[in-house]
Amino acid sequence: MARHGENIRKRKDGRWEGRFMIYSKEKKKKIYRSVYAPSYDEVRKKLAAQKNMLSNDVLGAANNAVLYNVRFSDIAEEWLEMVKNCRKPSTYNKYSIIYHHHIKHCFKDTSLLEIADAISSQKISDHLSESVSNSIYCVLNQILKFSSAKYSITLPELKKNHFLYSAQSC
Repeated sequence: MARHGENIRKRKDGRWEGRFMIYSKEKKKKIYRSVYAPSYDEVRKKLAAQKNMLSNDVLGAANNAVLYNVRFSDIAEEWLEMVKNCRKPSTYNKYSIIYHHHIKHCFKDTSLLEIADAISSQKISDHLSESVSNSIYCVLNQILKFSSAKYSITLPELKKNHFLYSAQSC
């Protein structure tokens, strides 16, 4: 079975390679670096360690202070305004409804730095349809991508089997 979203592959020489992106100040662009190991699990651990180390290096004390003051709900509202200006009205309406009915109340007081932990602790309820569940993942991932680009930070992309949401926990 193919593994998606982790940027890990098996090389012809039998080793596993995991790639991660960093920002080069000299080149003023994003570049890729790699880690290698003899097994998939080892590469996954090395890759997670590298990403964790990079996020700690990239976010200095001043950046952390700023990001602790930025709330997820503020970023989401800003993202919705951007969607309103550059997408069809029906798309904006759908995203707005999904955000306001299923996401907003769960993360209203969560700062941007705490969002990864907050998301991993939430659960998607079983009573929602497949379509609504997919829409929630879509909206959350787009908000995370928007905030990653705006603040030059790395936030995890959500996968359906890793994030489940329940109305009781919010």
